[in-house]
Amino acid sequence: MIRGVAAISLIFCADVQAQAPLSRDMSCEQYCRRKDYGDKIPHETFGCRWTNEYSCPWQPLAGTEGRATPDMKGYHCCCVARTHEQQACGGGDAIPVGPYPYAEKTYKCLEMDPTDKRIDVAYPAGTGAENKSFPLIVFMHGLGNTGLSTYGTMMHLFASWGYVVAAPRACKYGCFAGRCRSKLRDPPCFAQYYKEAYKAIDFMKTVVELPINRTAGVGIAGHSMGGQAAMFASAYDQSEKYDIRAAVLQHPFSHDFPAISTVPFLVFTGDPDPIATPKSAHKIFDAPGAYTTRGLVESAIAEHGEPSTHYRPQIGLYTTAWFKVFLERTPSFHGMDFQQLIFGNDSNSLCHGGDGPLTNCTLIHAGEAIVKRAEGNRKSLSYPYDREMIV
Repeated sequence: MIRGVAAISLIFCADVQAQAPLSRDMSCEQYCRRKDYGDKIPHETFGCRWTNEYSCPWQPLAGTEGRATPDMKGYHCCCVARTHEQQACGGGDAIPVGPYPYAEKTYKCLEMDPTDKRIDVAYPAGTGAENKSFPLIVFMHGLGNTGLSTYGTMMHLFASWGYVVAAPRACKYGCFAGRCRSKLRDPPCFAQYYKEAYKAIDFMKTVVELPINRTAGVGIAGHSMGGQAAMFASAYDQSEKYDIRAAVLQHPFSHDFPAISTVPFLVFTGDPDPIATPKSAHKIFDAPGAYTTRGLVESAIAEHGEPSTHYRPQIGLYTTAWFKVFLERTPSFHGMDFQQLIFGNDSNSLCHGGDGPLTNCTLIHAGEAIVKRAEGNRKSLSYPYDREMIV
C-alpha cells in the first residue's frame, strides 16, 4: 500500500478570461529570451516562468511565493503586456482554456524517492466539476525543475480541460533511494526516475478526495529527463499494469530509445534545442516496433524550455488534444474539435500552422502515415540528419 498525507489545503479558483491583445509587445523580445536576475526573484529565470512562484495580480491563484509587484524585473512583459495565463511572455493571442475552474493541492507520499516526497496536483474543482470524475495525468519534471513552480501554467490548462494532473517533485537533481543509478551519457542518478511515475499512479488512486476516474486509464507526460521517464514508463512492461493509455514527450533527453509499442505517443522537439536534439526525437519516433499511432512535431522556433522557462502555450494545447483523443477518447468537447486540432487541415491544426513554423510534422494514425512540412523553415542543424518528406 502506498502511504501519504495531504500537505497543503485546498484552494479554488477560476481561470481569468481577460481580453488578449492582438499582437505581442515586441519591446519584450529581449527580456523574454535572456537570463534575468531580479532582486525580488531569488533564482535565475527566463521569460515568465517566475509567475508560477510570484503570480501576476490578475492570476486567480497566488503563486507559491506570493504576488508579483511592479518593481520586479519582467513585470511589464509578464504581467502587463501578458494579460492571461495562457499567453507567452510579451502577450499575444491566448489559447483556449477549458470550462472548469481549477484547484491546487500538494500531497506527501511516503513511498517516493527521499529527495522529495511531495506530489503537486492541479485538478478541476468548483462550478461544473461537481459530482464528476476525471482522468489522471502524471507529469514528470526535467532536471532542476519541479511541479507547480515550473509547470503550473500548463498544469492549470490541463485541469481546466478536465484532468487531474499529478507532478512528483522527487529527483530534482537525480534519484538517491538506495544507490545512484545512471545511464551512459545521461545526467547522474536518473536511471530509475521513471519508477517515480508508477509510485505516483499508485498513490493518486488511493486519494479518495480527488475526483479521479479510476477506470479511465492514465496519461503520462514529461519534459526533458521527465520526457525520458515518460518514455521508459510507457515502453517497459509495467505500462500495462499501470494502465498507461497515452503519452506525450516534451523535448525528451535520452540516449536510450526503447520502443513505445502499446501506447499512442506524441513527441515534441525543436531545431533550436541543443540539449534534447531533434535527432533524439526521431530515434524515439522511428524505434523499431513503435506503436502504429504516434506523432513527431519538430518546431523551427521552440527551444528546450518550451514547456518551462520559455513556455509556449501551444505545447499545452496540443498535449491536451492528444490526451482528449487517445486517453479520454473524446474527440470534441466544449466547442473544441480536438481531433481536428491534431489531424485536421485548418490553420489552427498541429501540422498546418497552429504550432507555428515547423521543420517536420509527422503523424501516423493506425498505421496510415500523414507527413506534412512547413516549407522553408529548416535551419542549419547541428547533426547530419534529414529524411524524405511526403507532402
